[in-house]
Parts: sequence; C-alpha cells; structure tokens
Amino acid sequence: MKRSARDIILLISMLAIAAGWYALSRDTSANAVGAIVWIDGFRSARLSLEQADEFTFERGGDINVVRIENGTARIVSANCPGGDCTRQRAISRAGELIVCVPHKLMITLESVPAFDTVAR
Repeated sequence: MKRSARDIILLISMLAIAAGWYALSRDTSANAVGAIVWIDGFRSARLSLEQADEFTFERGGDINVVRIENGTARIVSANCPGGDCTRQRAISRAGELIVCVPHKLMITLESVPAFDTVAR
C-alpha cells in the first residue's frame, strides 16, 4: 500500500497533536470525567465516562467501536488493518490517549477541576 505525501503529513501532524496533548496534560493523577474523540484532526464527540455505553464512529468505511464502562474508555472493535488500537488497554486518567492511526482517530481523556473558584 503506497502512502501519499498528504497521508504522511497528516500522520505526523496527528502524532504531534498527541504529543502536545500529552505534554499539556501531564497531570495523570486526576480521574478523567470525559473522553474526546478526534477524527482526522477534528473533534467529533465528547463522551461522559460516568455511564456505560458503546459508540460507533464511522467515516468513509472506517469503523471504530468505543466502549465506555467503569470510568474507562477503550476501542473494542475496528476494521483497520492490524487492529493495534483494539489491543491497547482501557484508559481512565486525564491525559491518557488511544490512537488508531489507519483511521486517523484519537481518543483523549479530560478532567474537570474538583471545584471552581468564584470571585465576588
């Protein structure tokens, strides 16, 4: 399978986004409350980790099934070659991520501060 220059640039940019996201959210001590699904570099969905469910993401024949359960997120099914994303462990901490490179899909976890400060 021959990759075009555009595919290589997109792959490198997705890896750069993932590395930047990791660097900016290194506080993995906080439990995550939400998962953000990115497809082709664009935010596709925000999923709560508080309720168990399965979500199917399909784009141009690429299919990924994301399962949310017990405060974790993981890809349980994908029709990508190799299926490496389905063998990644479930993620539960803010800053962790799962990437499906062939489908250009990335799942990142976010946390919300335990409290907000209100100034009067």
